[in-house]
Amino acid sequence: MERFGYKEISFSAVVAFFLIFPVIAAKEPYLLHILIIVAVYTTLVWGLDLLLDCALISCSQIAFWGMGSYTFALLTLKCGWNPWLALIGAGVVPTIMSALLSYSSVNLKTMYWCLFSLVFAVAFHEMLFVWRTFLGGAEGIRGIPKLPLVTSRTEWYYLAFFLLFLIGAVIHQLRGSRIGLILRGVRINEELARSAGISIIRCRLVCLVLANFFAGIMGGFFAAYTGALSPFNLELDAMFFLYVYLIVGGKGSLAGCLAGTALFIFIRELLGPLGIYMPVIYGTIVIIFVTLIPGGLVSLPQRFLSHFERVKAPT
Repeated sequence: MERFGYKEISFSAVVAFFLIFPVIAAKEPYLLHILIIVAVYTTLVWGLDLLLDCALISCSQIAFWGMGSYTFALLTLKCGWNPWLALIGAGVVPTIMSALLSYSSVNLKTMYWCLFSLVFAVAFHEMLFVWRTFLGGAEGIRGIPKLPLVTSRTEWYYLAFFLLFLIGAVIHQLRGSRIGLILRGVRINEELARSAGISIIRCRLVCLVLANFFAGIMGGFFAAYTGALSPFNLELDAMFFLYVYLIVGGKGSLAGCLAGTALFIFIRELLGPLGIYMPVIYGTIVIIFVTLIPGGLVSLPQRFLSHFERVKAPT
């Protein structure tokens, strides 16, 4: 009960912080922009973490996010859709594409699935440059319509975190359900789970569909928020950073993924002027966490508590 109460209090504190943050940052609207970007990338990290639950290492999450962004742009600019309907379409198209691609490949072993997703991500990225007349090529797409009724940056902020908490609630409920128990079994011992009659393919399809639907929705949101798209936002180094956010924050934890993403994005903003030294800084932080704090940021409170109890215990 104490642990449940601690989680409830922590969650309430986080929600309260995000609700009142626009008041705190009234004189620094750029901080709202940074947190909006944190919300977008956190959902992608959550998707990767969900795929890891079913023993899938994906390199295509950033590609499906880009697919959602370009879908929103094309539906609004080329087809004249209402932006709110286009936002839903931005989630549906990557979902259908991921289901079609994954049905015949989802049974691959972890390494081969990783390579398959990597090839797809590279192919999608190159297609954005080649299909210039339709997708804008290297110049990208400009003049993307905004979402109606969302005008100020504060309203964009609240919409971003509404989507973030909604997606987080879905993933939390999924992990607490029977499917979540099955996923944990698959992660611990895939062969044993298969021998127990668990459909590995079905579990992986569920995770892939959800992860890529969320990526597409936030891709459409990002396109509407920025009003412009560029294929340079979808390069593989962006995928690398998603895994860095996941490792630093802590696998299997929604709060940890949010903390890791926020920490690195703020570090990037603060230390951006260092330029060429940034990869060294990122690499050093990752090495520290992998070797000394393998559980990520989310494990620090428990580590400190355990240390405090050992010091306090009588000898």
